[in-house]
Amino acid sequence: MPDSSPTVVALIVTWNRREAAAGVLRALGAQAGHGARVRAIVVDNASTDGTPEYLAGHFTIARVIRNDTDRADRPAFHAEEPAPPPGVPGTGAPFEMVLVRNAHNLGGTGGFNTAMRALHLGAAFPGEASPAFAWLLDDDIDLPPDALARLLDAARTDPRIALVGSRTCDLHRRERTIETTIYIDPSAGIMRDDPPEGHPARDAHLAWARSTGGAKGGSGYTGLRDVDVVSACSMLARWDAVRDQGFWDDRFFIYCDDADWCWRMRRAGRRVVLCLDAVVYHTPWFAKLTPARAYYAQRNLLWMLATNHHEPASVARRRIDAICREAWRHALRRRRLHAEALRRACGDAARNVSGKARGLDPCPGNLERTLADARAAIVVVPNQAALDQSRALRARMNAQGPKRWVEFIYNGVPGAHDPEPGVTRVVHSMRGRSLLRRHLGLLRLWGAPVVVLEGASDAPLLTGGATFHAGEKGTTTEPGGIVSLARFWLRLRRTRRLARAWAARLDAPART
Repeated sequence: MPDSSPTVVALIVTWNRREAAAGVLRALGAQAGHGARVRAIVVDNASTDGTPEYLAGHFTIARVIRNDTDRADRPAFHAEEPAPPPGVPGTGAPFEMVLVRNAHNLGGTGGFNTAMRALHLGAAFPGEASPAFAWLLDDDIDLPPDALARLLDAARTDPRIALVGSRTCDLHRRERTIETTIYIDPSAGIMRDDPPEGHPARDAHLAWARSTGGAKGGSGYTGLRDVDVVSACSMLARWDAVRDQGFWDDRFFIYCDDADWCWRMRRAGRRVVLCLDAVVYHTPWFAKLTPARAYYAQRNLLWMLATNHHEPASVARRRIDAICREAWRHALRRRRLHAEALRRACGDAARNVSGKARGLDPCPGNLERTLADARAAIVVVPNQAALDQSRALRARMNAQGPKRWVEFIYNGVPGAHDPEPGVTRVVHSMRGRSLLRRHLGLLRLWGAPVVVLEGASDAPLLTGGATFHAGEKGTTTEPGGIVSLARFWLRLRRTRRLARAWAARLDAPART
């Protein structure tokens, strides 16, 4: 196939988002006619919402492959018979599509590895030559019609380019750029928008950022930028580089898998570039952040550092200390599930516990029943939004509520010192002595339930009983109280020692 018309295989992994996946396929269909032969592999990660049947009813599927394995690194591909029914007339995509049905949810990592292995082993398109590119796409995105053409133009500028990423804009506010350049800070073990001190791209990047108004939220984004990491929500990969460097790290499940791949490509002398003209519309990552996702991000980041950094022991140790400090801050601020997720991330990285995490789902709580039975309740009020929600909660409960309402309120909230009928306010600053004195006034409410609204709790609150997190998505509950907090502290200390011992054993292999 001449380079002017390369074969591009889009790889899409989906799980219980059938309408969204169909939307991605429709957006992919609009890429046809831009100088490439497009095909698609859709990997369904054992969805329970009827995704395979839904896609078969809306698109013409050339082939269905069953993958009966719980290990992405050990695929068991079987052609499914009989063939699926044709799609609804007039709605078939203008490209050949293969559907892979995983028997288990292998995560984004395992899903993309399944697609790449199906392509590499010839299971997806039997007898066909390898493609020029694989295009990795999330199942909750939208694409303008020229997205692929822009990515291909970027890849053609230099055969050393292994990966081309897209500029990410907010799916719901499409004029807003939310992600462009991503660099790795090796000393801190984090990813950031701008290169750290000593990075060869730092001076050029800072000049570019001044001209655009910043890496995010600016304007005038155009051209290519050499970066450390591009996101797999829309990532064009040169297939010969994939064959040379291998697939994603199967341990990861979700998060950091694409960053690890980028780092490996760059270590091998390949280029990773961001095409600012190639746009993808995506839900902001922070809108999807949960304790479980934080677990994957931090566990996998430690593995990524251990695998790729030239001084893995020291950087992993620093990162472990930072994660444990963050876990303790979350625990003090009544976010125990988030704290536990970070603690487990360190421990599981050290024990090499891979794949999907267990036991990090929030526990539902019945807030109104608890308040109706309570003699007193404490509501954490760190900002104006929480104050409005606290008032609404008290009004909703009316006479059914506790006999005493107490608001633990930050003194920067407008009207914090103003009295309100039916509520006692404990006003605090963020200074340690002020917080300690204010806690003394709460000692009589030792076992009272504590209500945290939308996860907003910026100051330590040691007194009180169980914590109830109330928000638009419902109410969850977590243990509270000083005894429970002390037990968590002991577990965190043990985990930190374990993880630091693992870090100390990391060798620094020779890097070229």
